[in-house]
Amino acid sequence: MKYRTTSLQQSAAILADANLDVTFVQLELTDKSNKFKFVLEVNAEKDTLDKWINDYTNERIFVEPKKYDAKLNILRDNLSLYKN
Repeated sequence: MKYRTTSLQQSAAILADANLDVTFVQLELTDKSNKFKFVLEVNAEKDTLDKWINDYTNERIFVEPKKYDAKLNILRDNLSLYKN
């Protein structure tokens, strides 16, 4: 299932979570100039992802900080390459 979000931090957290099988697919330009959506391929049921997003929103998710930072930097690099 493809999941799209404009949140850099949420994308990094999903990618860094060891309990989810997720890959970064691409960036998509939104209707607003200079705003992007992160497209992720999530190998999980919609209910599982919805529960994860709810837990993330309510700060009940823990991801390893080093892994989170690494994923955050990769996504930032993709953003800078896309903008240039």
